[in-house]
Amino acid sequence: MHAMRTERHMNPTRPIRAGLLTALAATALLASAADAQVPPGGAPLNQQQQLAQQEREIAAQVTICPVKATPALLDAGFVQPHTVVKVDATLVNTLDRPVRCVKSAPTCTCTTVDMVGKEIPAKGSITVPVSMKTSGATGEKTAAVRMMFDGVPGVVEVKLRAEVTYPVRAWQLNPGRDGKPSKDPFINAYDFKQNVAGEITVESLDGKPFSVMSVGGMPPVFADFDPARQGPRESYRVRYDFSRLACQDVPKYLVVETDRADARLVDLRVRHECTRISPAFNFEQYRENLGVLAPGASRDFELLIKMANGVRIDRVDSVDPRLQAQLVGQRADADALAVTVRVTAAANAQGMVLAALRFTGVGPDPRQPVPPGMPPATAPRAADFLVYVKVEPAKAGATPAAVAPGAVRGGQDAPAATGAGAAAPAPGTPRELPTSVRDAVTAPATVQPGEKVNTKKITTLDDPSVPTRVVQPLPVVARIAERADEVPMDAARFAKAKDAIERGLAFLRNAQGPNGGWMESNAASGTDQARASQATAAAVTGLVLKAFAQAGHPAQRDVKVAKALEFVAKQTDLRGTFNPDPSGGLANYVASLVLSGLAAQDDPALAGAVGTVREWIVRNQWDQAEGLGPRTDWFGGAGYGSHGRPDMSNTQLMLDALHDAGVSPDDPAVQRALVFVTRAQNVKTNTAAWAQRGTADGGFVYTPANGGESFASDAAGEGRYGEKMPEGTRALRSYGSMTYAGFKSMLYAGLAPDDPRVQAAFDWIRAHYTFAENPGLGQQGHWYYLHAAARALLAANATTIVPAAGGAPRNWREDLVDTVLALQRADGSWLNTADRWQEGRPELVTAYAVLALEEAVKPVLRAQ
Repeated sequence: MHAMRTERHMNPTRPIRAGLLTALAATALLASAADAQVPPGGAPLNQQQQLAQQEREIAAQVTICPVKATPALLDAGFVQPHTVVKVDATLVNTLDRPVRCVKSAPTCTCTTVDMVGKEIPAKGSITVPVSMKTSGATGEKTAAVRMMFDGVPGVVEVKLRAEVTYPVRAWQLNPGRDGKPSKDPFINAYDFKQNVAGEITVESLDGKPFSVMSVGGMPPVFADFDPARQGPRESYRVRYDFSRLACQDVPKYLVVETDRADARLVDLRVRHECTRISPAFNFEQYRENLGVLAPGASRDFELLIKMANGVRIDRVDSVDPRLQAQLVGQRADADALAVTVRVTAAANAQGMVLAALRFTGVGPDPRQPVPPGMPPATAPRAADFLVYVKVEPAKAGATPAAVAPGAVRGGQDAPAATGAGAAAPAPGTPRELPTSVRDAVTAPATVQPGEKVNTKKITTLDDPSVPTRVVQPLPVVARIAERADEVPMDAARFAKAKDAIERGLAFLRNAQGPNGGWMESNAASGTDQARASQATAAAVTGLVLKAFAQAGHPAQRDVKVAKALEFVAKQTDLRGTFNPDPSGGLANYVASLVLSGLAAQDDPALAGAVGTVREWIVRNQWDQAEGLGPRTDWFGGAGYGSHGRPDMSNTQLMLDALHDAGVSPDDPAVQRALVFVTRAQNVKTNTAAWAQRGTADGGFVYTPANGGESFASDAAGEGRYGEKMPEGTRALRSYGSMTYAGFKSMLYAGLAPDDPRVQAAFDWIRAHYTFAENPGLGQQGHWYYLHAAARALLAANATTIVPAAGGAPRNWREDLVDTVLALQRADGSWLNTADRWQEGRPELVTAYAVLALEEAVKPVLRAQ
């Protein structure tokens, strides 16, 4: 597959052998030759004539083949860069006998299909999954797969097409080849000389309004819009003018900057007689979008050199002093060479940069290549490759970037969809909490509480304690370890844990509903709401999405997981206005689990969806926007839905999701949540009346809202609100699942390990160390507890725990794995006989169990 199907300025002259069998065996060569177009002012090259002849041959062979592809062209529509497009083709056998596939060849290494050896029954059909991986370049992407069958004349050809684009795209209206107007994703100043100056349209595919910040690094000049008087729109007409530029200054790409986090930078190819691209290495694409970088920050990217045939890259340099480039590594990839490059923004750089990186090495020149079968050329050569980037200082609370699958996420980076990011602070690094964040937390409410808030139940507390410094938590680990030596656990137990995970996932595969979700017909209600909601399935499916992805089965590579992702998208209107629960009853619960499931996919194509859900969760938090000042006991928390009071369970799920999505601890939403979390702790620094009368054991209760409540108090016969205790003695009991939730939440929010509140919570954990039950509740919520405990202890970077009762240090990973494995059932599932909080459903409990095991077998990032 090639990066820009309609590029006119490539001029390769590799000889192509005629004949159908040769063409089928050398489809990668054909794909490269397909880039050849009519050169300016000249007749078609002989090479193109050969290619056209071969295309006619293939078309003739497709006509005579009795096996037909339906449809012959699979159009995936709009897709984002760096995604894997998965489509199904149907092959129909028109013969009265079965046929077997003996040869299958894609036209590029980006396309995969598994057909060789498969048989199509007589007068029958077979479904063929075909995938195509897109690069970082936008524009039309095409590929094809050609197949031959034993004893059958001709070939079957399945073509794939997709337009690769960000959620915001730019185009120019030009006459098409058929005479009709065409929305070209490029500026055509070659065929239409008048387009040396003109206008382009910049629009959002999803209809969401946005702002254009710059065009070509300069303030935008709008054709029909006045930013001083009009608000953001979903489409703009923007002017450009290259007519006064010297030939060498006409840009090869025009870069448009927007304010959308999932499309900060988008480009258009500028086709002009001065912007030919004919590199001395056969680059798969001609530019890379590095997004947004802070001064001094770095970004790695991988570039493919097609049909390398002996190419070796010795160094990569930037020709622009605002950027530095470094060759990180290179590896052979089929007949191509994958080169990894690191680009660093200079400390004094700022603004938009469109620059060339100079690749120096040896190998055959694609313009004068070595014929197949001949020794590779070793002549030194150099070729330029373009990158563009916006250099700007990192902002407090900025959204971190998505990273490549299997990598570690964390820190404070730039928008995910652009692939940009500032270098993350090292884990454990303390830093000042910006004054603006402290002010955002402590500001009074400026509106009156709405009807959703029962002000009669809210209590008023002292001013919140907001930290002056925060500590960078450990980054998110997106995948479980591959080897036992990455985890402090013996190899035999590690192998059993991974086997149990796969058995649990196998059960979940079989339990998947017809629409792609889990517990599709189940309804449940929040602890403070009477009406049951049908949105449970979307929440549970979010959990399962994460369980599959962390074990190496993301939606990009697993059909069932992709179906689950589609189920979640439809149930929550993820591609529209995002509504996690139309009834409102489980909205935050659903949104939080969906966000964790999306983030775990580690898929840049989901960056827009991650941003949408993240923003919804932050808006749904109880804070000043709902008329709740920082002294109210609801402040900073999240409840099940949009109407109920906040609780620790939903607040920890919210913080889990924000952490999984890479949100920094100095984000105002995180610090507001920390206020709520610390008010749920049984310590004397908590000024709530129930805490002042309590045991000050360092543990956590269910919620401080409405005067506080605890399920452990209810289990002890004292009443959920402590209402059965003698007057004047009302206190609330701590219990396991909420204490692990609070402990973990404080770490995610940036409290240091030596903070007295963190230490008090850890002391409670040491005093009640067990995985056999949920301390304070017995078997109720046992699996929820195990998942929270595993996640908390991983966040604490703990290897062992010394129980307060004494004895040898305990390896918590081994203890947890032994507990979970002992309870796995023959079909791979888990179940809680204490059926409370839906733990009588094996689908939910199995998701909890798998996630707990996955936390235990994730690689350790640094020593304890």
